[in-house]
Amino acid sequence: MEDPAAYVLNDDDGNSAVTLMSLDKEEAFFCGTPSSVDVYSPKIGPFVYRNQYNEATQLLQMPFSTFINVGKAAGVPKSKVLLLSNTGNRFF
Repeated sequence: MEDPAAYVLNDDDGNSAVTLMSLDKEEAFFCGTPSSVDVYSPKIGPFVYRNQYNEATQLLQMPFSTFINVGKAAGVPKSKVLLLSNTGNRFF
């Protein structure tokens, strides 16, 4: 396989889209889907993580050191970035 950072950032092949799926203490996990699938679209489903799960054709796992290199290679975001996270439900 090619360099994981280059693979994640490559949007020129037209065959697949790669999106960040999750992080744990040591690794980052990316989901690969067909380029025709927009996992962020509510037309696919209401939840990004579920859309990734349902539509995934690939899973890329990489250590944080490589993940940091992906961030450096991506550069400064061209638009505002908003991170939404669900850490689970808490019932009292």
